[in-house]
Amino acid sequence: MNAEGSNSKGKKMGDFLFLSLAISGVLILSLIWRFFYAFWWRPMRLGKYLRDQGINGPPYRLVVGTIMEDTRLMNEAKLRPMDLSHAIVPRVIPFLYQTFKSYGIVTMILYEALRLYPPVVYTARCVAKTTKLGDITLPQGAQVTLPTLLMHHDPEVWGEDVEEFKPERFSEGVAQASKKQLVFFPFSWGPRVCIGQNFALIEAKVALAMILQHFTFELSPSYAHAPYTLITLQPQYGAQIILHRN
Repeated sequence: MNAEGSNSKGKKMGDFLFLSLAISGVLILSLIWRFFYAFWWRPMRLGKYLRDQGINGPPYRLVVGTIMEDTRLMNEAKLRPMDLSHAIVPRVIPFLYQTFKSYGIVTMILYEALRLYPPVVYTARCVAKTTKLGDITLPQGAQVTLPTLLMHHDPEVWGEDVEEFKPERFSEGVAQASKKQLVFFPFSWGPRVCIGQNFALIEAKVALAMILQHFTFELSPSYAHAPYTLITLQPQYGAQIILHRN
């Protein structure tokens, strides 16, 4: 009787041990998969998706990502003296500065979108005092209209491909994008430039980065291309897009 009880108890202990080992194995495999998915599969998949669209960036490193490179550049920047200047970006965020300098395709895309679809299609200014502009003398009180949309679509300024979406035209900066002198002012220019220009561009980049982390998207078949202006340039019937979770 005692022998049978001992065998039964031993069998239960063996079953419990086997079950414990099985559960532990499943949990370990689950953790390995989560680690592999979070730190390798998903970043590599997202990186390929972005590269396929021409959006390049620094190569991904397993687990550590860009932390080591960021730390190295930060330590180097701290040891490097600088002149009394407001150009503090390379010293404060050296890795991001280097990355955006090397992989500025997002900025180029935003600039090209703003060239084709400037938020304000024209700017009006009142002449404060008699001003000579080239061969023309503008009297005080005259109103001057700057047709931003027309100038952004002028083939004499941008070339015969003016109606094409070509972000690479800004690869050497805004000043070299057009054939003639600077003719790119989606936020106006000079002392009256829109104070929200930098904030708007940063906000757009952050929003795009957050969306692309979790979704891919495409234009909906129901979208009707009908830009019109109501204070600012906007799609008349909205911009319908379809989101796909990554």
